[in-house]
Amino acid sequence: MVRKIVLCAVVGAAGLLAGCGGKEQEPAPVAVEAQTVEIISEDSVKLVGTWFGVPNSRAGIVCLPALTHSRGTWASTAQQFAASGWSVLTVDLRDQGDSQMPVNAPPVWVGNDTLRALAYYIKDVKAAVAFVRSKAPGAKVVVLGAGIGGYCGLHEAVADPTVAAVALFSPPESSRLTTPAIMAEYGDRPLVIMTELPAEATRTTPRTLDSWIGRGSVIEIKEQVPRPPLRLENKAAAVDFLNNWIKAAVR
Repeated sequence: MVRKIVLCAVVGAAGLLAGCGGKEQEPAPVAVEAQTVEIISEDSVKLVGTWFGVPNSRAGIVCLPALTHSRGTWASTAQQFAASGWSVLTVDLRDQGDSQMPVNAPPVWVGNDTLRALAYYIKDVKAAVAFVRSKAPGAKVVVLGAGIGGYCGLHEAVADPTVAAVALFSPPESSRLTTPAIMAEYGDRPLVIMTELPAEATRTTPRTLDSWIGRGSVIEIKEQVPRPPLRLENKAAAVDFLNNWIKAAVR
């Protein structure tokens, strides 16, 4: 199943334009296909994703939803990234959204057994990264993940040093998932942590940029390089920040 969306995209341009309003270059609209795809993990789980393939893109972005959420939570942001010239894959983790477990397979998430489940979800991220590499050869892979999905992306990036950068969106606070040792193994590659403020009850709720629309929240961005947190007042500012961050990461 393929549906085609016409986006204003900068294809192979040196300067990125967020959307269609740039004046330095006036890109003509190009057809970017939003294609439903199937990806098979190394343990034979069939994953379902949506692929936006942009020719000659320097970045292939993997967007991971939080647990109990589907790839649809990345839909709007993925289209904006594609319009900015990046190839994008949004994917449902196993037993989430349209991705199903094999018949008679036990559930992945059992209670709060996070570390056990993490090992399975990391296989999904690995398969998604491999898919992007196969579809966008030469592009550098950037992983964006919400909640536990973000941590899965981080752990896969530790195992795969060719992943160029990782962004975590409202990650749950758990020393079992991200430890000084894991961060040391990740090294000095670009890393961004985005959390939604100010409501205390939602600080650890996994959210992608799509869910920030209309909430009036402040977005706090923390980077590996120490500096005062950057606060962005709306989604447009956050997407612009991420576009520039991705551009620098894949330079």
